[in-house]
Amino acid sequence: MAKKQAKKMTQVERTELSDHKMLEAATELLLEVGSMGTTLKEVGERAGYSRGLASARFGSKEGLFLRLITVHRESWALVVSQHIGDKTGVAAIMARIDAVEELFRREPETVKAVYMLWFESVGRTSGMRETLLKFHHQTLDAIAVFVQQGIDAGEIPAHVDPRLFAIDYFAQIFGFIYQWLFSPEDVQILRCVDALRILCVDRLTDSPQGVEYYRPQRTNKA
Repeated sequence: MAKKQAKKMTQVERTELSDHKMLEAATELLLEVGSMGTTLKEVGERAGYSRGLASARFGSKEGLFLRLITVHRESWALVVSQHIGDKTGVAAIMARIDAVEELFRREPETVKAVYMLWFESVGRTSGMRETLLKFHHQTLDAIAVFVQQGIDAGEIPAHVDPRLFAIDYFAQIFGFIYQWLFSPEDVQILRCVDALRILCVDRLTDSPQGVEYYRPQRTNKA
């Protein structure tokens, strides 16, 4: 019996596949040679396509980086939504930290590449910086809303300032990711995530169950 022919991909499917491969190549190059050393030509060739495809598809290096950031943001939003569900207050904040851990476990190289671009955007005026600033304001607002929900429900002390807590929360995340990029041998990233859980529970609640109540069950230890 003749072998069944593989289904031919549509143009949309071929485009999605080539985009995916080029974003993977861009991530690898960012971590190897940095944003200055990454070129559209190298991205296209490493992904297995012509040297001009990345330029034709993304227009510019910033366009490529913006696509990488946007795709990561979409992936992040989906994971956050799955973890938080209908949770509010402290439970929602801790579920968001669970989502952070999942992304670190699942896509560590992409997380590194995106935050490298994030840190490099400081001091620059560009479309990428504006996009990142919009994302940052959205995430600050989300954390502040959860804190206010906890205050309204009586589970978080009324003296906690929602906006200041949100800023401190992201200071912790940005801080340990920066050190992870700069000196990875000194940073055990999943232990940093656990430290963030402890910090949040300590500052937001006097729950007798403490941080163990909020820490997700794991099948293996990092």
